[in-house]
Amino acid sequence: MEFKDMQVIWDNQNNEKLYAINEEALHEQIKQKGRTMAQILNKFEFIMIGVNLFVTVWLFYDGITDGDPWVDYILPVAYLFYSIVMIWRRSKRKAEEVHFAPTMIGDLEKAIWQANYLIKQSKDMIGWYLFPLMLLVTIFTFFNRGFWFALGFMVLVVPAAYFAGKWEINKFYAPKLRDLEALKETLLEA
Repeated sequence: MEFKDMQVIWDNQNNEKLYAINEEALHEQIKQKGRTMAQILNKFEFIMIGVNLFVTVWLFYDGITDGDPWVDYILPVAYLFYSIVMIWRRSKRKAEEVHFAPTMIGDLEKAIWQANYLIKQSKDMIGWYLFPLMLLVTIFTFFNRGFWFALGFMVLVVPAAYFAGKWEINKFYAPKLRDLEALKETLLEA
């Protein structure tokens, strides 16, 4: 006898399904996935803010103690600007997250939104963060240490940072997003 035939007989006898989903456990698992995405996103934002603030303070301190000309303060101001932008983006993200319903699907949609946001932030960093800062660093390196050092710095660091960012997205964030989207598709079909 086939499994489907046995299930039909069982369903007819007991008037209930053979398999049932434990919705509370599933909802708790979805909440856990959402908390994991929120933790990753918070770490990403705090690291970006912290690193930029640290570099800002370090470059300002270095410039003041060395008596650097005012031009050398452009780079720390740029890092300070990026810190402020990250703080602003974080507060904007927090305001947008509030609009998800406190249901199983709502929690799942929130986790998917966070994963998409994290991937978008990582991709955007290349254009609005990495290239402008590397250009500034290269210009200052050119004037302080010479052409070949600046060219070598730009040729090595920019592609390495670009491919490291792509690797991070593909290795960590994209699989989590695919899992969440597959779970949502499965729930909506059921």
